[in-house]
Amino acid sequence: MLFLRKKVQNIALLLVLLSVATTMSLALEPFSTSKSNVAMAASLPPQGVYEDCPPADAACFTNLDQIAAGGFKLVLNYSQFWGTPAQQIAYAARADSLGMKVIWGMSDPAWWNGTNLRTYYGDLGETCNCSDNTGFIKYVVSLVKDLPGTWGYYIGDELEPAEHAKAKAFSDLVKSVDPVHPRLYVAASDLDIDNLTPFVDMGEYLATDNYPVGTGLDIDTVGSVARDGQALANKNGKVWAQVLQSFNWGQYPVETWVPSPRWPTRDEMRQMRDQALNNAQPGLLLWYSYFDIRKDPQAASHWADLVWAAGANQAPQPQPTATAAPKPTSTPVPATATPKPTSTPVPATATPRPTSTPVPTTAAPKPTSTPVPATATPKPTSTPVPTTGNLILDKTLVASNEEPGFEGSKVNDGDPNTRWRAYGWPNSIQIDLGSVKTITATDLLPYQNKAYRYRVLVSTNETKFTRVVDRSSNRTGGEVITDTFAPVKARYIRLVILGSYGDKSEWTDIKEFRVR
Repeated sequence: MLFLRKKVQNIALLLVLLSVATTMSLALEPFSTSKSNVAMAASLPPQGVYEDCPPADAACFTNLDQIAAGGFKLVLNYSQFWGTPAQQIAYAARADSLGMKVIWGMSDPAWWNGTNLRTYYGDLGETCNCSDNTGFIKYVVSLVKDLPGTWGYYIGDELEPAEHAKAKAFSDLVKSVDPVHPRLYVAASDLDIDNLTPFVDMGEYLATDNYPVGTGLDIDTVGSVARDGQALANKNGKVWAQVLQSFNWGQYPVETWVPSPRWPTRDEMRQMRDQALNNAQPGLLLWYSYFDIRKDPQAASHWADLVWAAGANQAPQPQPTATAAPKPTSTPVPATATPKPTSTPVPATATPRPTSTPVPTTAAPKPTSTPVPATATPKPTSTPVPTTGNLILDKTLVASNEEPGFEGSKVNDGDPNTRWRAYGWPNSIQIDLGSVKTITATDLLPYQNKAYRYRVLVSTNETKFTRVVDRSSNRTGGEVITDTFAPVKARYIRLVILGSYGDKSEWTDIKEFRVR
């Protein structure tokens, strides 16, 4: 959701325009002010949250219990497809049992930019019996389209106009496989909907994300964007939706342009909700993000604020903590009003202030439908590994992407004070050992101890690659991340950086990579 680097270029101009508009008292069409409407709770649209948790992790199922107990009916999981087919099905089944629906997260550009999806989503690639990306996309959509827990598809997020053609072809393919479930496209927005206009043909639901708190923009801008977005949706026969702020810009250090990052208060989040509702008729509201709340030391307080502000459930809510998965309640949330899919095959796309009632503390039973997580990868070590025995030291290397001064060759130069840097996940490097060697371990030295998600693949002939390390579900960083495996013959070593847990900057920064 936060492909936010582009906002740096626009924010100064936007603030100037706001100042000018205020000074000149421009005669804009008025829109409703941010007054809380208690009666509105009875007619709220479905609301949901952004999650970032691979279904291979059993804690993700407990998170669903927490989200449902907050009254939310939708979940959009960035890490949804890092798991086996059985884990995808079990995740959707758990959501459905709680009265929730899954918006299948397919906004990653990897779906349309030529990335080898069978390798990128290795657990699914191993079972798709397909030979190209088109076959893989059809396989994945067919896997989830008839599940009762399916809402639809998150088809794109904050794209540039130049990316429209490829993304549109992907969206059309999803629709051809599943003509029943809707597709959701979200554009970045500060003051207007200009970024959305080129993408009105991407899906049945159109939305913008609006995150004013901390930026200097007024919360009322949520209402003006809602009004204009609804008009655009009506004109094109679409359903309007909106993404609202429940995070602190300070959680994204790369966004240095934000002048006063802080958490929105419960009243500010309620105002944003009411701005969206009083100025449009959104088909759904999404809050960014549940996973940001869980990472904060004051997670319990922020979660209570969001539940109150969203007003999706009047009952006292269990609260997530910063160190443990939230405890599910024992009472399932009533089923959402979203109709279940018909038998026709379809391939794809918060409340009065809380009382003093204590939050239940009884430990919830472990989910019975949770699939067995994928084999755990070794925990990262904290002791630097010496360069002795590093088979790739100063070997020939090719990087998929690199920044000037931070070339790919910095990753195997033996100097942890330099680093390879590249923007836009996935990124990869491939090293040629010069001849076939036997290897048994790798060491990754991530910049700032980040929890990168990655895979290591090896080949003797540069044609057929075998995966020896799979940290695609990794959630733990460290000074050195060491992986050991059974001895394997290799000449070509490929490191693929898929992302970084809790980091949406899209920057890859690796100090050193070693092979032993």
